[in-house]
Amino acid sequence: MRPGHSHTYPIRAGRWAAPLLLLLPQQLAAQSQPAPRVEEIIQKVIARAKWSDEQHLDGKYAYTQRSTMDEYDSRERVKRHEERLLRVAPLDGEPYARLVQKDGKPLTEKEVKLEQEHEKKFR
Repeated sequence: MRPGHSHTYPIRAGRWAAPLLLLLPQQLAAQSQPAPRVEEIIQKVIARAKWSDEQHLDGKYAYTQRSTMDEYDSRERVKRHEERLLRVAPLDGEPYARLVQKDGKPLTEKEVKLEQEHEKKFR
């Protein structure tokens, strides 16, 4: 991940993962094979992460990212609110986040020029 860029990945497993986890001990007991050792599981996780890095999946897909930032005063009231819409797409094989809108409005001429400079530096 490049400095100044952040990614968030929502957890969507909550609805079905808990019931499956409850069934897991029963399934393991029903199998004739013993449960895998912790070391084996960790090795598989590391191998999968390495494979994922080698595939450069971040550099193959495009998506839209929305970020919201609120700044509060001492009384916990919103002092400043900012929304940004970014289009993340591969650029020279690396994910590049291009600012598309700010606070629901298209970029100003000055902001467009700043984005062009940012992209030029990225390349």
